[in-house]
Amino acid sequence: MSNHSGNWDIYMVTTAGSVRQLTSANGANGLPTWAPDGSGIAFVSNRGGSWALFVMRPDGSDERKILDLGPRAPSWQDQRISWAP
Repeated sequence: MSNHSGNWDIYMVTTAGSVRQLTSANGANGLPTWAPDGSGIAFVSNRGGSWALFVMRPDGSDERKILDLGPRAPSWQDQRISWAP
């Protein structure tokens, strides 16, 4: 995740050094974590004005909200999420 463009977004970086932006919605998007089987990426976002847990495919498609987390996420940039089978 990076805010180099002025908005927190999630990026995929390959071992060859290519970079692909996976999120582009307004608001902060971050704390990405891979599904144990590699089929998706979970992340948090406040794109709707309140924090929520989202999941998307590894190519950034099919973003969907899984769980509302509430209006505040204290120190969200220093947090982590985990995904277990």
